[in-house]
Amino acid sequence: MTHPEMHRLAALLDGALGDGEREHVRAHLLTCPRCAARLRRLQADAERIVSSTASERAPDVRALVLAR
Repeated sequence: MTHPEMHRLAALLDGALGDGEREHVRAHLLTCPRCAARLRRLQADAERIVSSTASERAPDVRALVLAR
């Protein structure tokens, strides 16, 4: 197998691959440290994004409008 493209690795993390393709990519990851590292970086990036957006509270728009 050729190395999976970045969007396929992202789809694997998102659970968006079909069963056959998911197993194919996972098998490749077991034998390819380069792609396994790319997947770990993607997963770390996704975790950072989730944690940064989870800590930000949405502004209370209603209160802002009423204050004006």
